[in-house]
Amino acid sequence: MHNPSKFQLRLFQREDQNAAHSLQDEFIEEFFPEFIGDPRLEEWNEDMSDIYSAYSGKAGVFWVVENSTEVVGMGGIKNRDDGPVISRVRVRRQERGKGIGTFLLRHMEEYC
Repeated sequence: MHNPSKFQLRLFQREDQNAAHSLQDEFIEEFFPEFIGDPRLEEWNEDMSDIYSAYSGKAGVFWVVENSTEVVGMGGIKNRDDGPVISRVRVRRQERGKGIGTFLLRHMEEYC
């Protein structure tokens, strides 16, 4: 396993929207290809259309993980009436196995 210290974890910024959307698309293509073209996909991914608004303030928090050149991971916490829910944890396919997901989930756990 590689050292995840070469990756930076930071709060989502509006300019990360396209990169995060790309990670979500990659996830759908890999794990749920049957949903591609399904008209319900837009509803299911409603929070992904404006991540900043969907996860800001009391609604929750969203992070990205980047290497020196691109966003390679992401994840958020949605605040619900019944408590916080971990959401949208994704790691770019070619970056998996390097400890990024574990790094992100540990941070999210500590945050909660």
